[in-house]
Amino acid sequence: MMKPMMKQMLGLAVCFCLPMAFAYVSQADTIADVVLTIDVSGSIDNGELGLEVSGLCECLNAMAAAGDDKIGVGIVVYGSSSAVVQTITPLTGSNQPDMCNLLQGLLSNRIVGTGSTNIEAGVNSAVSLLTGAGSPTVQDHIILIGDGAANTGNTTDPCHSAVDAGIPICAIAVGADDAGKAALQKCADDSGGEFFVGEFADFGDLCHQCMHSILVGACTVNVYPNDPGTCEATVSCDSIVSVVDLFGDPVAGLTLSCDPAGPYPVGSTDVTVTASAAGYSPDPLVIQCTVVVEDTEDPQISCNSVGPVECDGAGNTADIDAWLHDPSSPLFGASATDNCGVDHIDGWVVDFTPDPNCGNSGAGTYTAEFVAYDAAGNYSKAFCTLTVVDTTAPTINCTNPGTIIPPDAPITFCMTAEDTCCGDSPEVVITGFHCYEIKSNGKVIDKGESCEVTFEGNCITIWDSGGVNDHITWHVVATDCCGNVSETDCEVVVVNPGQTK
Repeated sequence: MMKPMMKQMLGLAVCFCLPMAFAYVSQADTIADVVLTIDVSGSIDNGELGLEVSGLCECLNAMAAAGDDKIGVGIVVYGSSSAVVQTITPLTGSNQPDMCNLLQGLLSNRIVGTGSTNIEAGVNSAVSLLTGAGSPTVQDHIILIGDGAANTGNTTDPCHSAVDAGIPICAIAVGADDAGKAALQKCADDSGGEFFVGEFADFGDLCHQCMHSILVGACTVNVYPNDPGTCEATVSCDSIVSVVDLFGDPVAGLTLSCDPAGPYPVGSTDVTVTASAAGYSPDPLVIQCTVVVEDTEDPQISCNSVGPVECDGAGNTADIDAWLHDPSSPLFGASATDNCGVDHIDGWVVDFTPDPNCGNSGAGTYTAEFVAYDAAGNYSKAFCTLTVVDTTAPTINCTNPGTIIPPDAPITFCMTAEDTCCGDSPEVVITGFHCYEIKSNGKVIDKGESCEVTFEGNCITIWDSGGVNDHITWHVVATDCCGNVSETDCEVVVVNPGQTK
């Protein structure tokens, strides 16, 4: 089973090519590739080589346990020349014995000539495995094992190809003389790697120390929610990346820095994380990650205080449309705020309760569900109301002409009324009449005894107009379906025949 930290380390990673002496993360199946580059020259006998093989198998077993299939391993041997024993293969618990069998096979067949030590050839083969066609771009490392200085090939700078490629070398000088130690240390120092020295009997410990010194980093797969009330997230470097050693163990003295440092806005931000620790390589390890911040906060919605609106008798469609859909209208029904800004608000009618005092006039209360959305798709709802009222009294129509002549009697006039909200349904009644004459001096003379008039409901009948110059007026009251009342007086004047009616 993988250690918890290694599990975290195996998250999403984004590939970026970085300058020499910097390691980088990729989206490849493996997060780090290591090439074991082993000296099999004749100065190392089978007993010594067996100790190396045993130690390497122990290290491979520990790596497989820490990060099953996440560390790629290649094997190169060198002597007078070099050869690839195994191309880079993801290390797993199931194939680790096969790799050990390949190493064990070196005891019976060293593959290359053993008459000299060509470190350059071995390093070149390792670099080719790590950088050649078809090789995924990952964190590359070479573990260089030898007992002496190069005596063929480039003897002064045998590791130049790794240095040029920016691949750190962890060099292990085992059973080496001073010249061999110096040569292998130069490879480690020039490439930014670590150097370990000891005897063949100590090789198992040396191998572990070497692999513990190699930094491996990966971006986490975390998507971060916004900080409450803001459109950004505060994210620490150690939650953006996980950095461990090849065995998946924590790194002592690890420091991390992020550029930019955050907080990070909603969306995707490329962040360069630099990891550094004394005694580890590469130093620094640079990891390019993408921080994704999601807006998870819902808008805050509230109902606007609008209305009431006057009943228009046609369903108030314009008012309702503005209430539901037009944020620029003073009738718009809702408002909202959001940490990242409101995208839009919309509403729709879910209920209508008629005014019980107005029948089916259209007056009543509409209820609508309003929803506020932000750009991330977060939303919140509110139920708001708009009241349609009828406060407008009916308009009374006096249907009579302005004048009549005595022979017109008897004559009947029926009054009508109109109402915007209730249509033509207002109740119209005549409540009384008055018959009088206005003398030339302005004096009003009651003519009630000479006029014969009756009324019922909205109609009035003049049976006898009384005489020329009589004024007959009647009082009309109209009530609409919502109880609004209007009153007026209608009038006819009695004139001589031939006068204008």
